[in-house]
Amino acid sequence: MVYQEGPAYEKTYKPFTLLCHLLNGDFIIPLHAYLFPKSVITEAGEWNPNLLKNQDGEFTARVLLTSSLVINDKKTYALYRRGNPNSTSQKKDLQSQLGLLNSYFEIYKNILDHRQIDLIKCAGYQFLRFTYENYNTYPELARISLKYASRCEVKIQDYRFPKIFGILSNIFGIKTTFLLRKFFKGT
Repeated sequence: MVYQEGPAYEKTYKPFTLLCHLLNGDFIIPLHAYLFPKSVITEAGEWNPNLLKNQDGEFTARVLLTSSLVINDKKTYALYRRGNPNSTSQKKDLQSQLGLLNSYFEIYKNILDHRQIDLIKCAGYQFLRFTYENYNTYPELARISLKYASRCEVKIQDYRFPKIFGILSNIFGIKTTFLLRKFFKGT
C-alpha cells in the first residue's frame, strides 16, 4: 500500500472501511502496491477481462470484500507513473465511459452479493461522481448512473461536488444545474 500523509493513513484498515475510502475517491492506491495472499485472490475470483476500464478497481473491490484485514506499512512505497493521455484509463470517449460505468455496476453487484449494505452508499458516491463528470458529454449514461445512485440511497447534497454546484442543485434540481453548468462552460 502507498503511504499517504493525512487522515486517510491508518496502520490497519477493516477492508470495508478501505473500500469505502476508495469508492468515495478519498485516495487512490495503485494495484501494484498491494500484496494479497493467494487464498484471498482465489476466493475473490480472477481478473475480469471483459471490462474495458477500471479492471483494477473492480478486482480490488472483490478482493477487499473477501479480506479480513488490510495492513498498511508506511515504510514501503510504490512508484506510479503519470497517466498517459492515450491509455485506456485516460480515454473519455463513449465506449470508455460505458466501460467505466459497467465496472461500477460490477462493484455494486459484488457489494450486494456480499450483503454489505453499509457499503451501498459508498458505491452510490461512485455513481454520483460519474454523473457529475459525464452529464454534459454523455447525458444518457449520466441518467443511468444517477438512477443507480438513488438506488444506493445517496442524495446529491451528500456528495462533495464543488460547493456552488451543490447549492444550485438544492435550489434548482440537479438536471437544471447540469444545464446551467453546460451553458456557462459553453460545452
